[in-house]
Amino acid sequence: MTPRAGLDLEPEQQRRYGRLGALLFAAGAIGTLPAAFLLEPVPGAEVLLVTALGLTSGLICWFLPWARMPNWSIDLLATAGTLEVLLVAHLVDETYRVLYFAVVVFAALALPTRRRVAIQFGLVVLALAEPITHETGGREHARILLLFTPALVIVAVAVRYLRETLEQRERASQAFAREAIQLAIRLRRGTSGREAERAADLAELERAVEKLR
Repeated sequence: MTPRAGLDLEPEQQRRYGRLGALLFAAGAIGTLPAAFLLEPVPGAEVLLVTALGLTSGLICWFLPWARMPNWSIDLLATAGTLEVLLVAHLVDETYRVLYFAVVVFAALALPTRRRVAIQFGLVVLALAEPITHETGGREHARILLLFTPALVIVAVAVRYLRETLEQRERASQAFAREAIQLAIRLRRGTSGREAERAADLAELERAVEKLR
């Protein structure tokens, strides 16, 4: 399926963001392990379980053929991250909910439209609100939800703004380069002599234009 301009990721982009998701899974699993042993009481086998889960998820995501997968697979990757953070927060400790920030950063950076980012953001907020429905200390969980939500909004907006700004600058640079090459083509066509050399130059310039489209 051909990517829709501005709505879908290119295969190479999808591969790159899939690999980024893999690294985030692995980094989250390893990076939070030392802090887990400072909890009171010290958690047991569940820490090793969630660490193994994060590493396994990262390993699987690293080797998936992202460039050939459906475009919504990156959305599914972000959702999987939200579900894993929710699971870890239940099994180990609620402080692991800070990892929701990594999910939001990934979604705001990787997903091509604001609508798709908003959906993933909504899933994160639902995951944050989930303990309120069935755990004791609902007031404390509500306080954390009200604290995390605006902070997550700030992070998502900042990352998205940077992404879109860089994309606009890249498009402007490509447009300028394309116009410069097209001008060179027109000038080269207006010259005479050395027909073979002129034809080779024109072919090379036209290939450069195609690369910029």
